[in-house]
Amino acid sequence: MDPFTTNDDHITPAQMVYQGPWIPLPWNEDYGALRGGTPAVLIPNHNLYLAFFHTRVNFIEGGARGVDHYYIGALTFCPQFPFRIHTVSAYPIILDTTWYEGKWFNKVVSYAVYPIGLALERDHEKVGSKWNSSATGKGLTAVMTMGYRDADGFAVRFNVKKLLTSLDYVSHCT
Repeated sequence: MDPFTTNDDHITPAQMVYQGPWIPLPWNEDYGALRGGTPAVLIPNHNLYLAFFHTRVNFIEGGARGVDHYYIGALTFCPQFPFRIHTVSAYPIILDTTWYEGKWFNKVVSYAVYPIGLALERDHEKVGSKWNSSATGKGLTAVMTMGYRDADGFAVRFNVKKLLTSLDYVSHCT
């Protein structure tokens, strides 16, 4: 039985509102399938939403259950229904190699980075004795909060223009 039908009168089935064609993503699936992440934010003057996702892959070692590795990627999607993915990372965004190397936290979960929150801020320029955050400033910065190994939290900054140019095209917006 699919999730959109039910024979139980006490359960309200989900209602399919759109089912489009399957479009392959340029994401390298060796790093796992796309999973949840940050809430999406609308990028001013681009008419696109930006979000970060995580993936998980289990590396089998010696036939036994291996070690789970988590990675982060980014995507943009269209602001109009059916909210098509416009661009996506082809490979994980490696924030700092020390998070992916060295002593493992434990042998069940190793490289656990998880995107949690996302906000955009204008880059500020100092003009005389005042800070200027006008549209003529340096640009836009994405500030992503993330968890690391379920023990630490960090805020990471990305130049939005550079991030967007690093993403691979998937489909157009209507």
